Amino acid sequence: MKYTSPTLLIIAALAAAPGISALSVKDDDVKLGLAIRIQARADVAKAETPAGNKWDAIGNRAGGSDPVDFYLRRTRFYLKGSYKSDYKFNVTFVADKKGNDDGAGDPAISLYEAYIARVWKDEANGLEHELIAGRQNAFYNGVYNSFSSGKFLLPSARATDQLFGNRGTGLGYRLSSEMVTFGADVQNNQGDTGATQDGMFYDARIEVTPPGEMAIKKNMESFVGAEGKGVKLTLDVASNVRQAQTTDTLGWGSELLVHVDGLTALAEYRTDKVSNKVTETDIKKVIWLIQAGYALPLGDAFIEPAIRYTKIDLNKDNDAEGSNFGSKLDYGASGSQIEGGVTYYISGHNNKLQLEYLNWQGEENAAGDKASADIVRAQWNLDF
Repeated sequence: MKYTSPTLLIIAALAAAPGISALSVKDDDVKLGLAIRIQARADVAKAETPAGNKWDAIGNRAGGSDPVDFYLRRTRFYLKGSYKSDYKFNVTFVADKKGNDDGAGDPAISLYEAYIARVWKDEANGLEHELIAGRQNAFYNGVYNSFSSGKFLLPSARATDQLFGNRGTGLGYRLSSEMVTFGADVQNNQGDTGATQDGMFYDARIEVTPPGEMAIKKNMESFVGAEGKGVKLTLDVASNVRQAQTTDTLGWGSELLVHVDGLTALAEYRTDKVSNKVTETDIKKVIWLIQAGYALPLGDAFIEPAIRYTKIDLNKDNDAEGSNFGSKLDYGASGSQIEGGVTYYISGHNNKLQLEYLNWQGEENAAGDKASADIVRAQWNLDF
């Protein structure tokens, strides 16, 4: 057995020091990489309440927004590696929403993920098994976990991100073949912060893609004009059970991803049911959307216009919610949302500039009035 060389450890330590760029180093047994993601944003927003009063859609409070709101949507530090292709690990730290004027103050740097995985390859049958232990995003709700925010079609996340998912500590299993990827997790439940939050989170997800040239191996909202055709269909289900709390949540969803040369399109349907065990009542949430972009070559770069339509209903039994825009920045509460934008890919997804216009029309209240929001959003995404 060959152990990690002292030189490798020294270089890795230097890579983590301030002022040193991202780095990937390896020897015969160990691979180690450091990566950083920065998403810098500028938003110009105008929003109103159902009564017609000014609303700050970025700060989520009464009154108008600043002329321009600048903040960092993502600041993330990744340390990833492997040992002999049999073991993998990932440690991620985040300091998201720095500078966001929501009254909560700047977040501190915190641990986002930390897990290790054991991989078994069955090359004779074209299978790969993976057992994962630690803190990670559950394999459920694609925009919440398996679609990287650095590869979004538009700077704003899909609104299905606000339906429940989980990032907890537990065990996960993945089975991959040429056509099918299956995964399941059992984790501490959503919001597990003390004795009153006891319970478990369970999920299962399957992704199916045709063999050969029609296969989509990576979940991306844009393939940046890459030649080829592909399709992928996913289906997932999850349950969040709280023993000492009054509510349990059951959710499921499906995504259809299509790639045809410059075109990338996605359709998604997702629903949650939150059950109150005391009152024996349910709240059903449904969000569906469709989006598409077409990447065009521009010299050595690409430019991609894109559009998305989203229907959001956070309480199917209440047809007069009349909510304000909400606190999620990327999307509104119950209502309909139209987004159009363009991305200039300087170096693929690793270095891109994005500009977007978002129009949200809220669900009417009992008096027939509704809130609204218009946001112009610019974002620079850099991964290195």
